[in-house]
Amino acid sequence: MRYQPIAIASNEAQFLETRKFQLNEIARIFRIPLYMIGDLERSSFSNIEQQSLEFLYICK
Repeated sequence: MRYQPIAIASNEAQFLETRKFQLNEIARIFRIPLYMIGDLERSSFSNIEQQSLEFLYICK
């Protein structure tokens, strides 16, 4: 068995960060919560529920 470091190249890491930024920008432009476009990085059931209620209240 040989040692293989588990790492990601710096240009690939930059690409992933750019994708995350794009998701945030799309949500900001359309004024929708991040979880609605699939960004569940900092989400839990409680805050998604509250964000859904807030989104529905604002859209009335």
